[in-house]
Amino acid sequence: MTKSAVRTAMKKVTAAIAARDKDGALAQFKVFEKMIDTAEGKGVFHSNMAARKKSRLLGQISKIQ
Repeated sequence: MTKSAVRTAMKKVTAAIAARDKDGALAQFKVFEKMIDTAEGKGVFHSNMAARKKSRLLGQISKIQ
């Protein structure tokens, strides 16, 4: 259930990135970041994987102008 919620949050961030909505993407990223950090703490995801996902999404958000 936790994995599914994290994946859904990630899809919302990528949808906002695709729509070139930087503010919306940042707002959704904050939700995603909290969810993936919680899942990481529970041992659902490896810490390096969580960090990699956050880094890549933030990089994509920063490219939006």
